[in-house]
Formats: sequence, structure tokens, C-alpha cells
Amino acid sequence: MNEALLLVDIQNDYFEGGNMELHQPEKAAQKAKEVLKAFREKHKTVIHVQHIANNEGATFFLPDTVGVQIYDDVQPIANERVLQKHHPYSFSQKFCTTID
Repeated sequence: MNEALLLVDIQNDYFEGGNMELHQPEKAAQKAKEVLKAFREKHKTVIHVQHIANNEGATFFLPDTVGVQIYDDVQPIANERVLQKHHPYSFSQKFCTTID
């Protein structure tokens, strides 16, 4: 069985100073960083999902902003895929066909 790590929407807007700050996102980012390190050490597949809001009235994950960027602690490296989505649901039928 093939294993892959899917890191979804770990982006600056969720952290301090971002446009949609969450409660203690650093804790989640730290756990993600640990799992990411383990996957990288074993040369397993890592996929980053980045939300880029393109709908009118969006207030965060806006294109060409610092907030849309993937958080530093889990930045992708050269051999890791970054899939971009333009809606909040990472597991919609349309998006899942992109992952295949």
C-alpha cells in the first residue's frame, strides 16, 4: 500500500497576524512538522494543499499575499507536490480527481 501525507491549508492567514487567525494554530503546525519530518526521512510521498481564494468578497487566502503562503514550518521542498484549490473543501469530487 502506498502512503502519502496530505497537509491541507497550513497557511499564514491562520497564524498570528493573519486574516483568519485560529486558536493556537502553532500546536497543529508543530505536530504537522513532526509527521512531515518522519515522512521525509522515509522518502514517502508528501502533498501540500494550498487554498487560494478567488471568489469575490474573500477575506483571507488572497492571491499574491503573505497570508496565502504555506507556513514556514511545513514549507514544501523540491520533490513535494503542491496542489492549489479555489474552494474550502479539499475532498470534493472535483478536487480528489486532481490528486489521482
